[in-house]
Amino acid sequence: MKIHKTIHKPGLAEIIEMKSRFIGAVSRVENETDCAALIEAARKQHYNAAHNVFAFQLLGKDGRIDLQRSSDDGEPSGTAGFPVLNVLTGEGIFDALIIVTRYFGGTLLGTGGLVRAYTAAAKAALGAAVVIEKIPHNTFEITIPYHLHGKFKHAFEMQGYHINDTQYAENITLSVFCLPEAEHDVVSLTNNLSAGTAEIKKQPDVYKTRYI
Repeated sequence: MKIHKTIHKPGLAEIIEMKSRFIGAVSRVENETDCAALIEAARKQHYNAAHNVFAFQLLGKDGRIDLQRSSDDGEPSGTAGFPVLNVLTGEGIFDALIIVTRYFGGTLLGTGGLVRAYTAAAKAALGAAVVIEKIPHNTFEITIPYHLHGKFKHAFEMQGYHINDTQYAENITLSVFCLPEAEHDVVSLTNNLSAGTAEIKKQPDVYKTRYI
């Protein structure tokens, strides 16, 4: 799992280039089905537009690119969909779809003009969106006797390790988040505080959100 950026709130923006309207819309998506639904909705909404260009990229569970797609939707090859996809890849934004709708204004823009216009519309849409970073964290369940609770809570807070949940039963079980590079420090701190008596179990990694 790696840090990546994605869309928290969608963005919508419009630019005018040589009397053509370019309407950029960016949304968060989970899978290719989400993309297909949003693309179809845009085509229905802008049924009389000249082009509905799109690009998206999805992240796999292993933190690597799982799928990328783009479409020029009738514009000259490489002048629309690929520039929009380049905006996503250049900004490092995943699980996101950008659709740029063009209403033709009567003037041909040429290859370079199209690339610039679609790029600008995609960037404008991102500028109108709320973008977040998703940061991978390791998770541990640490089971300790009650008399160590205060000691653990204070030590973890001092080290900046977040206690996400506390379960009370025969013993206390703490759910603790930390950055991957701090994994060994958490294990070492746990063993030192409990003299090796605490039970520590590694749980599936999670993403925590940071606004940027």
